[in-house]
Amino acid sequence: MQLASPRIDAANCSAEAWIGATVRAPRAGAAPVLSSAEPSMAMGPGGARHGSAPADVLGSAPRHLERRRAPAAPPPYVRPVSQSVTVFAPSPALRVLVEPATGGEVEIHLHPGGQGVWVARMAARLGADVRLCVPLGGEAGTATAALLAAEGISTRPVSTGSATAVVVLDHRGFEDEQDAEKGERVAESTATLSRHEIDDLFTATITSALDSAVLVLTGPEHEEVLPADVFRRLAADARGQGTAVVADLSGEALRQALEGGVDLLKVAHDELPGQGEADADDVGELLERARRLQGAGARTVLVTRAAQPPLVLTPDGAHRLEVPSFTAVQFRGAGDSMSGAVAARLARGDDVLDAVRTAAAAGAVNVTRQGYGTGHAEAVEAVARRVRVHRLD
Repeated sequence: MQLASPRIDAANCSAEAWIGATVRAPRAGAAPVLSSAEPSMAMGPGGARHGSAPADVLGSAPRHLERRRAPAAPPPYVRPVSQSVTVFAPSPALRVLVEPATGGEVEIHLHPGGQGVWVARMAARLGADVRLCVPLGGEAGTATAALLAAEGISTRPVSTGSATAVVVLDHRGFEDEQDAEKGERVAESTATLSRHEIDDLFTATITSALDSAVLVLTGPEHEEVLPADVFRRLAADARGQGTAVVADLSGEALRQALEGGVDLLKVAHDELPGQGEADADDVGELLERARRLQGAGARTVLVTRAAQPPLVLTPDGAHRLEVPSFTAVQFRGAGDSMSGAVAARLARGDDVLDAVRTAAAAGAVNVTRQGYGTGHAEAVEAVARRVRVHRLD
C-alpha cells in the first residue's frame, strides 16, 4: 500500500519541510522513502496555487523562501550647505535711553541690547542669516522680541519665568562722553535662568548650530546667569558636528569654551588671561598671551587694543591689522561689531585673514556711530578694502 503524498502549503512551510514534502512506501512492509515526486498543489490565500516542489531533495527552495538580501545601508549624512550664523545670547536686555534733543526737548529710545544682540545685529547687516538664541520673559521680553523682529533678526526664543532685564540710561549731561555706558543709570533690573530654562536654551542653541556654518558664543551679564560649563559643552558639541565656533568671552566662560575648542577667539587686550593687565602697546606680551590661548584650545586669536591696531595670531603666524582711523563718537560696541562681522564672513566662506579684515572695518565704522553694531554694510565694505594685514614673524 502507498501512503498518500501530504499536502504542503508552500507559503507557510520551511525550506526543510519543503525538501521532505513527499513520503511514500513502495510496498507493504517496506520502509518509507523520500521521493522526488511533486506534492499536490496547495491552495494559497484567495485560491491562488503555489509553485511546484523542487526537482530533487537538494534543489533550491521556492523564490519566496530564498534568504532576503540585507537592505542597502542608508546614504551617509550630508551636511546641508549653510551660511547661517547662530548666536548664543544668554543675557539680552531692553534698553531705555533718555537723550537730549534740540530746544531742550527729550528723546526716549527703546532698543534691544546685550552683547549677543549687538553681535547678531552686525552679522545680519552684513547679510548673514542670523539665528539669535535668547531667553525672553515678561513685558520686557515681549517688547524685546518685537524690536528684534522689526530689525529683521530671527530669534530662537526660550520663554522664561522671570522678566528680561531692563536698563534705563539718562544721557543728558553726557553729550561729549565717548563711553555710551557712562550715562546716569536711572534704573536697572537683572534676569535669572532656572535649570530647566538653561537646558532649553542649550537645546535651542545646539539645534540651530547643527544647521549653521558658525556658532558665536557671547557671555552672560553676570556669572550667576548660568554655569560656565555650558560654554564648554556648546563649543565641543558644535565643533564635533562640523560647525565653526567663534567666541567673544572672558573669565571662566572663556576658559570653559577653550576646553571645548574654539576656531576663532576675539578678546580685548585688557581681558587676556595672565598676570596683571597687559599693556595695549606691548605687542610682544600680547602675542605671548595669545599663544597661550592657542595652546589652550583657540585656533585663531583676534586681540583688540582699543584705539590701537588689532593683532591676529593664526596657526601660520602673527599679524597686525592696519585700519583707517576715524573720529570716534564712542568706543562701546566696536568689539561686538567685530565678532559679528568675522562670523558673517566665515559663514560666507572667506578665509580667516579676509574675515578679520572685514571685522576690523566693522569695528572702525562702529566708533563713528552712537548705536552698537549699527554700521551699514556698504560702509564696512568700503573700509575693509583699505585694511592692510602686516606679517609680524
